[in-house]
Amino acid sequence: MYYDHFLALYWDNYHSDSLEEFSLSFYQTLEEMQDLFPDSIKRVIPIISKYNWFLSYRTLSGLENILLQMSKRTKFKSDLHHSIEELELHYDLIKADFFIFFDALENFVKNKLEALY
Repeated sequence: MYYDHFLALYWDNYHSDSLEEFSLSFYQTLEEMQDLFPDSIKRVIPIISKYNWFLSYRTLSGLENILLQMSKRTKFKSDLHHSIEELELHYDLIKADFFIFFDALENFVKNKLEALY
């Protein structure tokens, strides 16, 4: 979820569509294809769309709210929303790690695609 925050925050570095445009298109596709998903996922699709999780990831308060919602749905006491404190404490380190990871991911995918074609 931390990486989701940084991806949303720096979305324009990675995609030509705005995060808003991409999100709307993605949510529409999810709804159109929801019959392919198990019931547990089908129940979450309207929530993800209604609260526009992708955009919410951009802010720490939005991410915390999503983590709180997820925490409420666990069968055990998880207090996921408190993990935002760890992100705040190590923000710069986790952000740097995100960029390292995402660069490696992009290179991996590029190499795989080149090998396929």
